[in-house]
Amino acid sequence: MDVIFFWIATTFYALSAVFYLIHFIFDKRWGEKWAAALAAGGMTPHVAAVGMRWLQAGHGPYITRYEVFSSDALITVAVFLCAGLLYRKIRVAGAIVMSGAFLMMGYGALSVDTKAAAPITFKSWWLVIHILFGKVITGSMLVAGALAIFYLLKSNQPERWPRLPDVASLDDLSYRFFSLGFCSLGLMIVAGSIWANSAWGRYWGWDPIETCSLISWIAFGVILHLRRLHGWRGKRMAWLTIAALLLAIFTAFLITIVSPGIHSSYMVK
Repeated sequence: MDVIFFWIATTFYALSAVFYLIHFIFDKRWGEKWAAALAAGGMTPHVAAVGMRWLQAGHGPYITRYEVFSSDALITVAVFLCAGLLYRKIRVAGAIVMSGAFLMMGYGALSVDTKAAAPITFKSWWLVIHILFGKVITGSMLVAGALAIFYLLKSNQPERWPRLPDVASLDDLSYRFFSLGFCSLGLMIVAGSIWANSAWGRYWGWDPIETCSLISWIAFGVILHLRRLHGWRGKRMAWLTIAALLLAIFTAFLITIVSPGIHSSYMVK
């Protein structure tokens, strides 16, 4: 039954992405309204799918590829919709964010029937906090990267993209979500270290994903330092934000494939 709800949510997200693209490309205001409604509507069956799989598997959504990418997409959509309520100007980012959510659902669907048991060490609230902040990073950095892309489009050809918010707003909002990603990454590392000590008897082991997470956090901090203390804004900041998004994607989804380690036991089935 959870698979049925999963595919319903995937369909809603796909349609939402299409309507956001219609709104962005053709400047159809009704496109944004339908897109937001479909994204919000898709969350209901998506929550049901994640919850049912949680009950069936006996653990949270963080073992198989299906569980990881499905829950990542859910948190990404939730972060985007909640942020859209606070900052109307970021809603245009839905063209990229909802497309990303749909792709995550599609990749997760490759192992939709796979189930795996969780080790006893995974039953820890520190692990839940660690994973939750990891998923917040995905959502916040995807929003930040989308806004940075739109900043570059707007700044290069303002007359071609009149429907986009002004460049100052795009720059400021991208920075805000980048900062959220930086803070979430730091909290994820701390919570993961505390859990690792109770599970493996050490706080840090230089596992590939641990190392890449630390490198990412330092890189994010350097970028924020350049903005806050050296006034880096505009195109330079936009390109750095996009680079940071790519680094976050590599750290979260690809490093376990390129360089197997302790974390390779999840998301590869």
